Amino acid sequence: MRVLIVDDDPVTRVVMESRILKWGYEVSAAADGEPAWVMVGEINEPLVVIVDWMMPGLTGPQFCQRVYNRTDAYRFYLILFTSKNDRDDQTVGIVAGADAFLSKSLDFAKLRHQLETGTRVLERRAEEEAAARAERQAQRSAG
Repeated sequence: MRVLIVDDDPVTRVVMESRILKWGYEVSAAADGEPAWVMVGEINEPLVVIVDWMMPGLTGPQFCQRVYNRTDAYRFYLILFTSKNDRDDQTVGIVAGADAFLSKSLDFAKLRHQLETGTRVLERRAEEEAAARAERQAQRSAG
């Protein structure tokens, strides 16, 4: 499974990247939302994205909204990485399309749990999409 880390803090990116690599994931990283958005368009496989909430330019929720509006949004599991923990902030993130939240305290056990959950969700979504595609093909062939 591939993971994309989007954070404007270089230390955070390096720390997360090294830990996630140790767990056996493929990792890409971007310093803010715009280059990450380009990367999303170039990666044609399921992708867990850990995106910082507060970045210059494209913010985490704005990035999530863009991904959520893609026709292939099922390929992405979006984790907002944030120090915000207010219920209203979480609502903003959910409405934007985030699947999960990760605290800036960077608890590695929680990070690993989120990655494992994201991997399972993406595998299930891929199976469902393949089944739906097969059903549509069968209907076209029959009709």
